[in-house]
Amino acid sequence: IANRTSNPTNATQLPLDLNPDTDYTIVTRYDTRTGVSTLWVNPASESDGGIAATDAASTLPVSTYAFRQSDSFGQMNIDDLKVATTFGEVLGHPVLSVERTAGGLAISWEAAAGASFRLQGSPALGGAADWQDEPAVPQLEHGRLVARPAAPSGIRFYRLIRNPLAGR
Repeated sequence: IANRTSNPTNATQLPLDLNPDTDYTIVTRYDTRTGVSTLWVNPASESDGGIAATDAASTLPVSTYAFRQSDSFGQMNIDDLKVATTFGEVLGHPVLSVERTAGGLAISWEAAAGASFRLQGSPALGGAADWQDEPAVPQLEHGRLVARPAAPSGIRFYRLIRNPLAGR
């Protein structure tokens, strides 16, 4: 990945061998404040290890987006190109809704077609976070997946994690 096209020899290469005839989800980000570009392969979230361009950054407006490959590599097929303003929009991360019920909590999200998520909980955030899968199995109710964990005895934070795609 590179921030500019004037000298592709300054491009940062992803330290990952990709296999032919394999589908990959490629996500790139251009930060309009800093001019830095970042690339991820098969990310489940933005915190997955991406690689940032190391050449000189520029905050010029984006006018083109290009894919490059070696002449001797073969054919590259691109499908479902998405342009979005957040990482979650690209991956299709649903938004959680939390409701206190008589029996505990009802945590729900839109059932995303073709995507599978699991609910995790932690008693803290940041460096003290201990994310664990919640045992409550989500059930489909009116187009939403609803998990009903027991009410926590103290503070508890929840997040959705996309399950890895086959072949990842």
